[in-house]
Amino acid sequence: MSDFIRWQENWALEIPYLDQQHLELVEQINRIAQTVASERSTPAHRADAGRQAAASGGDKERCADVPAQSRLICDQVEELIAQTREHFREEETLMQRLSYPGYQEHKREHGILLAELVDLARQVRQGAEQMGLGTLTALKHWLIVHIVTSDQAYADYYHHYGPSIEKAASAGDSGEHPSAAGWRSDAGPAVPRVSNGN
Repeated sequence: MSDFIRWQENWALEIPYLDQQHLELVEQINRIAQTVASERSTPAHRADAGRQAAASGGDKERCADVPAQSRLICDQVEELIAQTREHFREEETLMQRLSYPGYQEHKREHGILLAELVDLARQVRQGAEQMGLGTLTALKHWLIVHIVTSDQAYADYYHHYGPSIEKAASAGDSGEHPSAAGWRSDAGPAVPRVSNGN
């Protein structure tokens, strides 16, 4: 199977550690898509899912009571949640350091997206969510939309004000700049829903 999401260079924020985290999120969604495709097409894969789940980096305790055929997907969704939490924490730390004017709205968007992922994981654990193309497409959509709109807005701010803020901070200045007060991103919040009730 080819990658469900192919990383596009124009998604890069030019903030290397955050770009790497975005790439890792893309790779995790691709792993979930691969598992879903394999589970649907290969009966042997379903029989072996329990053993594969044991090797996954997800929250094994949360997925322990999930039927074997769904356990690997459950673990992979839990790993996506863990990666997403860490990534959002890193982004929010950077935005706070920059005194980014859109911080509160961006943090609110993170909260909504994370709640959607946690709800998806709960549905998978309870057997209510059969991971299908619709859900995978929603995951793909929220990641891409979040990167190219909301994340690009703070990246633009970072590239415009970041060097002077970091220079001022290292010199002992407060790091606040009058020009930053008028900053307004044209990228409005875009919070697509992850679960679509497949």
